[in-house]
Amino acid sequence: MTRGPAADLHTALAHHQAGRFDQAEALYRALLAAQPDHADALHLLGVLRLQQDDPAEAAALIARAIERNAGVAYYHGNLAEAYLRLGRIVDAVAASRREVTLAPSEQARHRLGRCLNAAGAAAQKAGDFASAERLYEQALTLASNLAEASSNLGSLRQRAGDDAAAIAHYRKALTTAPDLAPTLLILGKALGRLGNYAEAAEALMRYTALAPADHQAKLLLGEALESAGDRDGALAAFLAAAKSGPWLSESLFRAGRVLRDSGRLHDARDAFRQALQADPDFDGARIALFSTLNWLCAWEERDALLPTLPACVERIASGSEPVETLFPLAVELPYVPADPALHRRVLDVIARGLDQGRSAHGPVEAEPARLHVGYVSPDFGDHPISQVCRRLFALHDRSRFTVTCYALDDRDAASPLRAEIEASADRFVSLAGLSEEQAVERIVGDAVHILVDLTGY
Repeated sequence: MTRGPAADLHTALAHHQAGRFDQAEALYRALLAAQPDHADALHLLGVLRLQQDDPAEAAALIARAIERNAGVAYYHGNLAEAYLRLGRIVDAVAASRREVTLAPSEQARHRLGRCLNAAGAAAQKAGDFASAERLYEQALTLASNLAEASSNLGSLRQRAGDDAAAIAHYRKALTTAPDLAPTLLILGKALGRLGNYAEAAEALMRYTALAPADHQAKLLLGEALESAGDRDGALAAFLAAAKSGPWLSESLFRAGRVLRDSGRLHDARDAFRQALQADPDFDGARIALFSTLNWLCAWEERDALLPTLPACVERIASGSEPVETLFPLAVELPYVPADPALHRRVLDVIARGLDQGRSAHGPVEAEPARLHVGYVSPDFGDHPISQVCRRLFALHDRSRFTVTCYALDDRDAASPLRAEIEASADRFVSLAGLSEEQAVERIVGDAVHILVDLTGY
């Protein structure tokens, strides 16, 4: 008894569904050799070729199937999938729209949403942000749980400077796809920019678990944990990042800073040494090592670094690293046998760098009626600094000066000494809980002319 085309197609499909692609392909091609216009065979062979990573032949086969029978909705849907793989986004959208017109199922609408999201990504890459936004929103109208479209819309909001709106879109994307690694990364960065360091660390921790080879992200995780006050977690993240060659010196430097701030000076010294060995041109590590050696009274090794410092200062003056890198030298140089001219040069570079940064906040009033002096300290409470300065604030001539005290934290907020200082200043402002950027904006908004750091470093 001779088998018919339907039986051959059924056998081929059984092989196909069982993953026996070679047997299925042979039967599909044999059937098409006998019946070149068999629409189902053309379509199924096209689907198979797409699964075998040949989207070009897949598209050609499925297009031939549609020429024979254009009324089958899923033919158009699978053609859209082939076009997506080929990067033919416009054709993919058109094919997917035809599928939805023929059979507006949830699966078809979701596919069209994916195609529109791809079109939005192409528009965004080309710089057409208005079209990208419109396409992402259309995609989400069709498939509200399309995580990639929510994430992409968030990236547009972030580009416009609206981190809060971007974060809302990223969170929506992760509700649908909690392991969407790229979104976890950009969410962590956005949260960090807003000063939400604990939440940033949580997102980055989830990301690094999914992408353990991304050692730069481990650096970001360490920064977030450090800013959130988790020094042990930050140290672990920095040491994990140090396993990568490109980030070795930077990671060891960051680990050294955490160790130094934790009082583990010998371990910090070793980390700074290793960072400098990994990158002998790393001025930040050299300066940090110099400062730490001074604290450890390791005079001989410290003094051996002295001749290398002038070149460090000049490189930083030319923009190789932020001027904040020089802060330790500003504090340490007066206490070492260094040329006073070097100390003056360090202070000059710092002052020039900070003065350049000030222009971003607008011009300063040339001749104000009264100078507004701000005092910043974490120690407005039961602390020697407050004991020394307790009468300073009241002694300003109020016809010439306005005095504002900025508390970096609220320790001893109920102490009598803090109450005395609050009463002696014109204004007393708590910056506790604010990020550095938010604190700067607050002080700039208060139009302070002279800002004094009472910590001395």
